[in-house]
Amino acid sequence: MAALGLLALVAWPGNAQGQSVLGGFDPSLKRLGVEHGLSHNSVLAVAQDHSGFLWFGTLDGLNRYDGREFLIHRADASNRQSLPSSAVVALLVDRDDNIWVGTRRGLVRLGQDRRLFERVSLSGAAQGDSVVASPFREPRINQLLETDTGDIWVATSAGLYRIESQSGRDVARWTARAVRLLVEPVYGLGIDSTGTVWAISHDLEGSSTIYRLDGSGTRFTAPISSRAMLFAGSDTVWLDSSGPVPISSLLSDGGAALDRQSPAVVVDAVTTSITTDDVGRIWIGTYRGTYVADNSGAIRRVTTDSSNELSDEVNTILVDGGGTVWIGTFNGVLRYDPRRKPFRHFGLEEGLSVTSVSSIVETNSGEIWAGTYGGGIARFDEESRRFVEATLRLPGEGHPCDYVWDLQPGDDGVLWIGAEDAVCERRSDGTGRLLALPSGAGQPTNLGHLDGDGLWVGAAAGLFEFDPGTRSYRQTLAASEGTLHGVDALEVAPDGAIWVASGAGVRPGALARYDPAADSWERYADPVAEGIWDIYADETRRVWLATGSGLARFQSDPQHFEMVASAGDLIGGVVFSILPDDRGRLWLGTNNGLTRYDPGAGPDGTSRRFGVSDGVSNREFNRHAALRDSRGRMWFGGMSGVTMFDPRDISDNSLPPAMVFTAITVLDAEGEHAVARTDRLVLEPDTHALTLEFAALDFTDSSRNRYEYQLEGVDPGWLDNGTRRSVRYTNLPPGTFVFRVRGTNNDGVWSETEATQLLVVLPAFWQTLWFRAAITLAVLSLLAAVYSWRMRRIHELERMRLRIASDLHDEISSELSAISLLSGMLGKRSYLPATDRDSLDEIGGTSRRVIEALRDIVWYVTPEHDNVGSMVARMQATAERLLMNIEHNIRADVANAETMIDMNQRREIVLAYKEIVNNVVRHAEAGAVEIGIEVRGDQFQMSIRDDGIGFTEGTNIDGMGLRSVRRRVGKLGGEIRISSEPTHGTSINIVVPLATTRHGQKKPSGVS
Repeated sequence: MAALGLLALVAWPGNAQGQSVLGGFDPSLKRLGVEHGLSHNSVLAVAQDHSGFLWFGTLDGLNRYDGREFLIHRADASNRQSLPSSAVVALLVDRDDNIWVGTRRGLVRLGQDRRLFERVSLSGAAQGDSVVASPFREPRINQLLETDTGDIWVATSAGLYRIESQSGRDVARWTARAVRLLVEPVYGLGIDSTGTVWAISHDLEGSSTIYRLDGSGTRFTAPISSRAMLFAGSDTVWLDSSGPVPISSLLSDGGAALDRQSPAVVVDAVTTSITTDDVGRIWIGTYRGTYVADNSGAIRRVTTDSSNELSDEVNTILVDGGGTVWIGTFNGVLRYDPRRKPFRHFGLEEGLSVTSVSSIVETNSGEIWAGTYGGGIARFDEESRRFVEATLRLPGEGHPCDYVWDLQPGDDGVLWIGAEDAVCERRSDGTGRLLALPSGAGQPTNLGHLDGDGLWVGAAAGLFEFDPGTRSYRQTLAASEGTLHGVDALEVAPDGAIWVASGAGVRPGALARYDPAADSWERYADPVAEGIWDIYADETRRVWLATGSGLARFQSDPQHFEMVASAGDLIGGVVFSILPDDRGRLWLGTNNGLTRYDPGAGPDGTSRRFGVSDGVSNREFNRHAALRDSRGRMWFGGMSGVTMFDPRDISDNSLPPAMVFTAITVLDAEGEHAVARTDRLVLEPDTHALTLEFAALDFTDSSRNRYEYQLEGVDPGWLDNGTRRSVRYTNLPPGTFVFRVRGTNNDGVWSETEATQLLVVLPAFWQTLWFRAAITLAVLSLLAAVYSWRMRRIHELERMRLRIASDLHDEISSELSAISLLSGMLGKRSYLPATDRDSLDEIGGTSRRVIEALRDIVWYVTPEHDNVGSMVARMQATAERLLMNIEHNIRADVANAETMIDMNQRREIVLAYKEIVNNVVRHAEAGAVEIGIEVRGDQFQMSIRDDGIGFTEGTNIDGMGLRSVRRRVGKLGGEIRISSEPTHGTSINIVVPLATTRHGQKKPSGVS
C-alpha cells in the first residue's frame, strides 16, 4: 500500500493502548510562506517523493522544496505539457516515484525525470456499460489514493474514478482504462486493513456520506463534516476530532448514530485531514485549527500564529520520511520538527513590557519571575504561556524599582529586588518597602540568599550583609581594599562560602572567597584580564567562571586556574551566565547565543553551540540572568527577552540526510541555461562552464548543512565546500568523469550515500583520435617530404660543388699551370730585356700563387673533404710546407675522423690556422713550433706555441695578422686565448663548438 497524501492506513500501536503519548507535548511550529519563496500562502496539498523532495500544491503553482529554495511550476496556456491550472489541490507520489497532480482543471502526471506534465483525461471514462459525455473541462481533483495493486483512485467534483494499473504506466493507456464509480462529488478517500477503499462525500447541511467501495453498495450517512478518514488497525476509524469509532458503525446501510468509543473534543468545523506520526500521535486538521490526539482519548489543540487566523484553516497534513509534520494552511506551511531544538522565546508579544531581562528567579511556590531594566518585574503565567506585569506598591511616589539589576526570592512569597539605588522588598500582596543601602554603596547588582531571612548584597562599594530584622547592612568587604572594583558576580556555594568577583573597572577579573563562619576573606590573584560576570560553584568545590574571554575553572586547594573553553569553542566569546543541568553539563549564555559545555566528555570537554538558526532568539544574554527551575527547565534572560528550554528535550539530529541534485546548468555558445539531469550527462565540445547544484534534504536547519565534493579525474580528492550548495567547473577536458557530493544534516551527521553524476565531455573535432591521427600522419608526411627535399638539395649542392671543383682543377688550374710554365720558359730567354724577364717572373709567381689558392678552393669545395679527418690532414700538410725551415712538431688527436663538418667551418678553421702559422714564420723568429689539434665530442681545439721573440701582453697585436684570426674564430662562435712574453714566445689556443649537421653528424654553431 502506498498512499502519500492526506490519508493513509496506519497500524495502531498496540503497546500504547489506553496510554497517552501526548504528555507535556506542546509542539513549536515554524512557518514557511511567500516571504521565504513559496509561490502562494494557500497550501492545499503536500507530498514527498522518493528522493526526499517536498512538493507543495498551492493556489498559484506546484512548489518543489529542498530545505532552502523553492522551484515553482505554473500553468502555461501556450504549453500543453505544463499544468492545466496553477491551483494545485491534490498530490500523490506513486510507487514508481511519479507525481500525480490534481488541479482545479483536471489531472496530470509528472514523470520520474520531472520534465513534462502529462495530462490524464477523465472526461471520457466509462461508467458501467455507457460512456459519460465529455464536459467542457476536466473536473476539479479533490483527493488521490494508490492501492496495493497500483490502481489510482481519484476523488473529484464530478465523482469518483479508478485508473487501473497498467505495466509501463503509459498515460494514454491510463486514460483509456479510467472507470467512473460514483457520480456525486467525492472529497476524501481512505483504505482499511483489508485493502478496501472508502470514499467520503458531504452536503451543505454538514452531513457526510461514507461509501464502502467493495461492490456491496454499503453507504453510511453521519452528522459530521469530514473530508478525511484514518483507519486505525482493523476495527476502528478516525473521522474527526471526537476520537475513533468502530468500523462496524459504518457497515449498516443508511444513517445511524456513531458509536463513539472515547468522546473527546468535537470541533464545529470541517475536518480536512487526519494522519499519524512516528510515535502514534494522531494529527487532525480542521478549518478551525490543528489538533493532536492519541488512542486514550486525550486531545490537544496545537498553538499556531494567533495574529493570523488563516494559520488555523488547515487543508492538509503530511508526516515525511523523517517524522517531520507539515501542515498546509491558508497562511503557508506550518512545520513541526521533532529534531528541532525546542527553544521558546518570550518577548514583547508574550507580555514583557521591555525586552532587556536582567534576572530570572523561581519562588518557593514555583512561580517564575523576571526582572527587566526599565520595565520592573513580571510573573510567568503557565496557563497562558505569557508574562504578566506585576505591581509593586511602595510608600510615596515614583517607581525606583523599575530598573532591576537582580532578583532574589525570600520566604513567605517575598521577592527581593536589586534596584538602582536600593533594595526593594515585594510582598505577595504586591505591597513593598525600600531598603536603602549605605551612602556610596552604589547599585545592588547582585543578591544572594543568607541563611534565615537574610540577604547578601553585592554592590559597587563591595559586599554587604543585610539583616531584615534590624533593617541594617554590614559591609564585609570594601572595594577600596584593592581586591575588587565592585561586585559584579556573587555565588553562594554549597558549602556556605560566598564567592565574589568583579567584571570591570580597575581590577577586572579579581576573585575572592568569604567564609561566613570564620568571618574571613581569601583573595586570589587575577585569574583573567577580561572580567568575571557569573560564578557557579559545584559540589566538587570547583568554581566555574563566566569571563570576558571564555569559560574558566578555578580550584582553590591547591590553587589552580585554567581556561577550559575560549572564544573559538563558544558561539560568543564573552560568557555572561552559567547554568548546570542534571547531567553535569554547563549551559553558557554568551554575547551571541548559547553554548553547552560538557566537562565530562573527553579530557578537554566538548562544546555544542546554539544560535539563531537553532531557534535561540536572543543574540546577547545578560550577566547571571539564568535560572534552572524545579521542573528542570532553563531560563536565560537577554537583550531580546527570555529564552526557555528543557535541556532533556535537546538531542542531536542523528538522521542522515538524502543527497540530491537540484539543478545543472551549462554555459555554451547559446549562453547559460539549465539542462535536464540524466544518468549519463553528455556535454558538447563548446561547453565553457558546468554548474552543479545540490542539497542535503534535511529540513531541520538547512543553513547548517555542510558539503564535500570531488570530480574524479580532475580534483585531487574530497574538497570542502562549506555550506555552499553548488560547484562550478570551467573548460573541462574531454573524457568521462564521475562527480560525487555528500552532505551533513544540521548537527553534522553525514549522508549515508553520495549523490553521483556521470559526465561525458565530448571532444572537439580537433581533439578526437582520428583527427589527431590524421594530423600526425600529415605532419610525418610533411617532414618526410621536407627531409627528402632537403636531402635532394644537399646532394645537388654536393654534385654542384664537385663540378665546380672539377672545373677549377681541370680547366682553370691547368690553364694557370700553362701560364706559369710558359712565363718561366720565356723568362729564360737572354735576348729579352731585364724588365721583361722580371715581368715574366712576376707572372709566373702570381700564377703559382693563384694555383695554390685555387687548390685550396678546390679542397674546400670538394664534398669528400667534409670531415674532420680530411681537415686535420690538410692542416698537417700546410704546416709541413710552411714550417719546412723551422723545427716543428704536430700532434693530432681525433676521436672520430669521419665526423662530418660543414665546408664553411673547415674553411674558416683552416684559414685561421694558416694565418697563425704564416705569422709565426714571418714575425716570431722562432726556432721551434709546437702544434696540437684535438677533436672531442662537440668541440674542436687547436693550440700553437713558438719560442720566438714574443711581445708584451696588452700591446696592440692586431697588426701582426691576428685581426682576421679573431674575426674568423668569432664568426664560428669560438674562443681565442693569446699569451706571450718578450723572449719567451707566444701561445695561441682556439676552441670552436661543433653543432649537428646532415646525416645526424655535427654542425658548427654560427654556421648556416
